[in-house]
Amino acid sequence: MATFRHNGTVGNYEEKFIGGMVGRGYPKDFAVRCFDQIRGFGEYGFPESHAASFALLVYVSAWISAITPTSSASPILNILPMGFYQPAQLVRDARRHGVDGVGGRCQRQP
Repeated sequence: MATFRHNGTVGNYEEKFIGGMVGRGYPKDFAVRCFDQIRGFGEYGFPESHAASFALLVYVSAWISAITPTSSASPILNILPMGFYQPAQLVRDARRHGVDGVGGRCQRQP
């Protein structure tokens, strides 16, 4: 597979993949379509281990944000730039969840 800005080497296996499927009785056009899907995923896919750890991180972050929004707003702003969200978007989200004073001393509004 590949990462965001790098092309993977999955194309090196096209002939072997299609030949293997055809050799096992699958129609060639079906084998080509299957490989095209694999190639497409390889342009943006993550290895499974990365996906699992990222899913856990997202789950825990969402839980902390839901339970204690004041504890999550400032630390996220303090580690910018992350490359995912603009500061204004994070501040809007924190305010929407009742956090006042984002970026400095945060307090949850009643």
